[in-house]
Amino acid sequence: MGTLYSISNTTGQLLAFAINQAVYAGGAEHGWRIVFAALAWCPLVILILLGAVLPDTPSSLLQRGRVLQATQSFTKLRHSSSHNRDQEWMGMCSEADKIIDTKQQQQRQQQQRNSSSNSFGAVPIAANCADVVSAAERG
Repeated sequence: MGTLYSISNTTGQLLAFAINQAVYAGGAEHGWRIVFAALAWCPLVILILLGAVLPDTPSSLLQRGRVLQATQSFTKLRHSSSHNRDQEWMGMCSEADKIIDTKQQQQRQQQQRNSSSNSFGAVPIAANCADVVSAAERG
């Protein structure tokens, strides 16, 4: 994964250099605008168009609790000719369950921290108020 990123990054830099040199060799007065459009806006438009067309991955759909859509996406991606299709599906489901369980545990811990900090903060304030009232009644 890291190697692919490095190769893509280096290829992009070389491509940017080649485009920049070609534009400036052509004598364009505002060549930086052409380079900016070619290197920044074109990939952005391509990614937006592809994002609208490409489906979500089955694992991301499972993690969001959309099991029916995940099943449909998985059957689209893995045709019946795949040998280990059932094993792969069960593996994705178990990984998604682990991720969901971890997120739920984190949410419960956060709620416990919030509720304990709220109740802990409220008790001394109420006790202090009671002390003040009882001291005022005595005095």
